[in-house]
Amino acid sequence: MTRARWIWEVLPFAFLSVLALYVMAPFHSNLVIVLVVIAPLVVAFAVPTAFREALENTRALARSFTWWHWLILFAMISGLVFRIREVQQIESNPLDASAMIRIFFAAIVAVALIARLFRGQSLWLRAQFQGLFGCLMMFTLLSLISTFWSVKPTWSLYKSLEFSIAGVFY
Repeated sequence: MTRARWIWEVLPFAFLSVLALYVMAPFHSNLVIVLVVIAPLVVAFAVPTAFREALENTRALARSFTWWHWLILFAMISGLVFRIREVQQIESNPLDASAMIRIFFAAIVAVALIARLFRGQSLWLRAQFQGLFGCLMMFTLLSLISTFWSVKPTWSLYKSLEFSIAGVFY
């Protein structure tokens, strides 16, 4: 309560000070009004409220997640690429820090899905070979088979496994 009272006591003084400086200034621009008058009001009132609401909504969303929501989130994180590398960089260091993060999250998803498969809850496996998902899974199986004649078999194996993990969700 004291913080809100402090803001309400200082705000009129700050507003009148800015208004007096604007009147005395040799230039008059609408951008100055926006930056000096409106922006502090937005920062003082809208940003803390928006941050508090975002924090509460994020907590509520995290509590409502089920096991497969987390797997979808991890699969999406494993697909994020924030760098562009040349072929020489990939060949010299295929497992840099960013690639290790992607592999880590993809491995979490793969282990969780395999654990669910062996626990007897394999309804999702049958659905993977029907319709459009079936076409995608056939593509991933073909890419998995292509590992045998690939120039870089470990790279082909990883990419086909990554495609198959993505195929489960998309």
